[in-house]
Amino acid sequence: MIYLLQSPPKPGRVSGAYRCNHELGRRLQAAEAGRIVNVEAAELRERCAELSRADPEAVLVFDSLFLHQVDPRFLGSALLRATKTILLLHYLPSRNPRLDPEERLRLERAEQSWILASDAVISAGSKLARELAERHKGLPIRVVHPGVDPCFTSLGGPARFDAGKALSLVSVAHLIPDKGHRSLVEICERLAKEGHALKLVLIGDESLDSEYTQSLRAAAQSFELELTGTLSIEEVAKRLEQAQVFVSASSYENFATSCVEAAAAGVPVLAYELGDVGYWVRDGENGLLVAPGDREGLEAALRGFCEEPGKLESLQRGPAREAFPSWEGSFEDFLTSCEAVRLGLGAGPTGEVSFYSRCQLPTGLGSFEVEVYKVGGGEEEAVLISMGELDASEPPFVRVHSECFTGEVLDSLKCDCRDQLIAALRTIAQKGRGAVVYLRQEGRGIGLGNKIRAYAEQERGANTVEANTILGFPIDLRDFSQAAAILRLKGARRVHMNTNNPAKVASLQENGIVVESVLSSTSQPNRHNLDYLRTKYRLLGHAGLGPVLPANEEDADHGPESLFARIVSGTQKEPADPREEGGRRLVLFDLDGVIPFGERVPPEAIELIQRCREAGIALRFLSNDGVGSRRSRLASLREAGLALADDELYTSSYLAARYAQEQGLLPVLPLLGEPAIEDLHGLVTEDAEVAKSVLVGDWFHFYDRDRLVQAQRALEAGATLLAMHKKRHWPGPEGRTIDLGFWVAGLEYCAGQPATVIGKPSSYAYETVLRDAGFRAEDCLMVADEVHPDLMGADRLGIATLLFRTDGVEPCSSTLPVLDSFESLWDEIRLPR
Repeated sequence: MIYLLQSPPKPGRVSGAYRCNHELGRRLQAAEAGRIVNVEAAELRERCAELSRADPEAVLVFDSLFLHQVDPRFLGSALLRATKTILLLHYLPSRNPRLDPEERLRLERAEQSWILASDAVISAGSKLARELAERHKGLPIRVVHPGVDPCFTSLGGPARFDAGKALSLVSVAHLIPDKGHRSLVEICERLAKEGHALKLVLIGDESLDSEYTQSLRAAAQSFELELTGTLSIEEVAKRLEQAQVFVSASSYENFATSCVEAAAAGVPVLAYELGDVGYWVRDGENGLLVAPGDREGLEAALRGFCEEPGKLESLQRGPAREAFPSWEGSFEDFLTSCEAVRLGLGAGPTGEVSFYSRCQLPTGLGSFEVEVYKVGGGEEEAVLISMGELDASEPPFVRVHSECFTGEVLDSLKCDCRDQLIAALRTIAQKGRGAVVYLRQEGRGIGLGNKIRAYAEQERGANTVEANTILGFPIDLRDFSQAAAILRLKGARRVHMNTNNPAKVASLQENGIVVESVLSSTSQPNRHNLDYLRTKYRLLGHAGLGPVLPANEEDADHGPESLFARIVSGTQKEPADPREEGGRRLVLFDLDGVIPFGERVPPEAIELIQRCREAGIALRFLSNDGVGSRRSRLASLREAGLALADDELYTSSYLAARYAQEQGLLPVLPLLGEPAIEDLHGLVTEDAEVAKSVLVGDWFHFYDRDRLVQAQRALEAGATLLAMHKKRHWPGPEGRTIDLGFWVAGLEYCAGQPATVIGKPSSYAYETVLRDAGFRAEDCLMVADEVHPDLMGADRLGIATLLFRTDGVEPCSSTLPVLDSFESLWDEIRLPR
């Protein structure tokens, strides 16, 4: 669980930090992933000890306000070793220019102590994150921008400034001297005495009778000053809509929430260039920025607005409002960052970039501008290869491309990366405008060395997805948010995107880039990359590849285009009667994930199965569960309301018994529980010298030293190692735990031989079902909730596949579209092949 600890918020306090904590906290609670903990500084140590004892693997996130209230060294003994701590930096108190040297030094030391005592730092601002990354090498530092409420992005823009009327200014900030209200009031007073009509609205704080607020009123003699007190977010948005300019005279900022919200509302912003203000407010485009502390510059800008109203109109061409972060995206970033820290994954990509170098590069395709950007404040680099202006009214042609040494340098025939890159550059040269964002993420993010290891796995029969998972990597480790950050910096907030990969489209859209259209990228396959292209098409959801695959390979209605392309275009093919020529004849269902059962099978699942039967569609059900026998599993399903015939269910224990008998591997020395042994029909032995095979199944507590030793001796004597499956992890009731793959790998190591996997994703499981049912692979559809192991074996045989989820069952990480209702699943089953 994640616990966000903060000082109890003061009623009425205008604070971007508290608001950010509130939004993250309520989403944590809704997702049952954690909660906010309000705690006084004096009680922090005791509360941390309580949380750590109750949840030894807790992630404690400390708000910035504790920086100058608590010495983190006193927390050490209150935390268990497994507990992770994160410092959430909304700001650094020592950056306040009003501090005297002694107080600044004290705060800097306190901040240093907190940073060094934390397992990681999350910064609300990108600039501060980069500074910390340079000073604290190796410290995981991540960026989570606060979100912008939709009430700001939905506004119609600022009120028109009519000559002869008062210029309406709004400022939102806690009413304290550090936020610069006094200097702003004094500037307005001087302008008013020059004859300029002004109205200044200060939004902030619960107390309007403090000595400070009284001094502000006393200084405003020649213009209208309104102090509203604390307002709701919706009321702040309304005030912005009535204003012509948002102005901030704050002397130090990190993310600068109020400035960003004003920019999102389309109101021109006048502010000091502090923290991330310059990232969201582009000087001369949607606001004016002056050097920090330059009061004369601030006054000159306001005078210019009064004297030349046309300047305001020219500043209302702000960046596309889709570019501003949402609270949903911020929460996902926050959750991902906390989980990465819990798992010890380090800093990871932040999606933030900074310009480093530029040159004009002549090539055989034309002259391109090449710009290099530093990523996340570290040494990682990304490259922008462009031609022409990217920020014009017409969205440019853009490709996000990942580095491929083997394809682009060695001209490898195993992939299509080089062809796609050259085609994109040629298109840009022909159009005279466009860009390739080139990311240094070799091998879908696993690096060149591991990519070569994955190629070796492919030589042994794995496809490109299986190879990564065999090596222990996720299917895709790439981060495309840095591409979006570069495009935002270049002003390309709407693009025509050249890609087959829906993950790239989704990432750019999630990070503020509007994808106007998706242009597929194709190349002619060869015998070396045909399997690679088919796997990208079927398992990774790469639309656009279907037309280039051989006719017998292309399943245009059940590859990714049957979902991804229809989702993008908004069109749907009219469902057909599956009994007509070309309809589905056999559907394979993964049990548990797709057809869940506890006390009862969901009525919707039973209705779907009945519909299939009435339509004449044959059904088979596959399960890798090796705990029970086929007979006991059938009995459980029938009791739960699912009436299956004996020949419709295939369990891994049943398949293993058939395989051992077909291959002459009897008798079997079983590492199984009694229920599953039933499927072996007594063809088992405990004698290591007699056993012709060792079968490993799902009954871990049945494994003891003596039994494992017997298995090892049988294998050393020449027995074949069989495994029901080889999954690494199992999502148990207490969280993810090791699965059968742990034991299989150990026996493989000791025996010096690889195991033969009988259940999914082995071809044997699917081939047996097809042979028994009398159907061809092209007549079949496999429905499952995981790519590995459920869909891999099916895809290898050319069986069409669909990802599906039901309540409480999360599918694996995949770029394939995921169906989420039995009704939509029925519609997909009915589609013609």
